[in-house]
Amino acid sequence: MNTYPWGPHGPQSSPHQVTPNPTPAYVPPPAAPSYSNPVSYSGGGGYSGGGTGAYTGGGGVGYGGPVRRSYAVAFVLAAIFGPFGLLYSNAKPAKLLLLLVAANTAWNVLTTSSAVIERAGGYLSFIGDSASMASLWSLVTGLSVVLSIVGVKAFNKKLEENKE
Repeated sequence: MNTYPWGPHGPQSSPHQVTPNPTPAYVPPPAAPSYSNPVSYSGGGGYSGGGTGAYTGGGGVGYGGPVRRSYAVAFVLAAIFGPFGLLYSNAKPAKLLLLLVAANTAWNVLTTSSAVIERAGGYLSFIGDSASMASLWSLVTGLSVVLSIVGVKAFNKKLEENKE
């Protein structure tokens, strides 16, 4: 009687025949890397973007500290997203402006009768269509644009002072 330990398409052997294992019993570990002669990254060709990037070239690769913030990015983010975009350049005023918007929203909802809110289509529709909310958001967005420029200027100045 023939047996097929690997199925009908594998090598055929009798039950009393021993087939050798194709893998060796011991595989030596790979050689350990040598750290006695590290690679130098200070050669030419490194990025030197004038201190605007995290890697400024020179003595190695790694975290180079905080990078300068861009006036253009701050302006665009604040103009599009209002106080949410202001978070890029200055978090404290952004939080205050968002708190102001939240307080104004709560005030509008609490001081308006439920009949007016129902006529508007519910709370979210009332908040979205409220004229006072729209005018406050426009004011807060304009203020965010100005504060973002001021925030980037202060951040970059502080960054330069810490470098020296």
